[in-house]
Amino acid sequence: MLVKELNSLKLVFPDYIYGYYIPRLVHFLGRPIRHGGMFPIWHMRLFRHGHGRCESRQYDQHFYVKGATSRLANPMIDDHCMSLSEWVCRHNRWAEAEVQELIEPTKNGVIAGRTQGNPVEKKRALRSFYYRMPLFIRPLFLFLYRYIFRMGFLDGREGLIFFVLQTFWFRFLVDAKLFERRLVKVPK
Repeated sequence: MLVKELNSLKLVFPDYIYGYYIPRLVHFLGRPIRHGGMFPIWHMRLFRHGHGRCESRQYDQHFYVKGATSRLANPMIDDHCMSLSEWVCRHNRWAEAEVQELIEPTKNGVIAGRTQGNPVEKKRALRSFYYRMPLFIRPLFLFLYRYIFRMGFLDGREGLIFFVLQTFWFRFLVDAKLFERRLVKVPK
């Protein structure tokens, strides 16, 4: 479906649109994760030649354009077809990058948070709220929010594993590494 939608844009890519957000659908342990605020997650993935830029952050980089944007209806599939061991290794590296970004934030070429902005700006605004909460408590709140209030439990056992690992374990690991860095000067 996404391929058909992309092909139709070859014929009609309006002059006033500089980029398109595409919804991302995560597949985890073979199951689409549709609840808990995980779908749709909007990513700028299609933009006019010469107009798209990528943030210079160390973690959670997003593409952006200066100008009007639109959204496509059909999702891109982000199939996490790796072992849990590989998933944990990658997230351990990403936790390090996020901690480094929190300690020494990138100043230029970064999308700022705005509650009334585009999907990425809204996400950044929510993340800034998250980081004002107390260390070690916020991962638990995030897990409860996504798994219970945003109904992540509807994604079955795979959803339980995903939300425990993504919203609790990973976020707790970021907090623990941040705490460690603040406690003692740990080499990067």
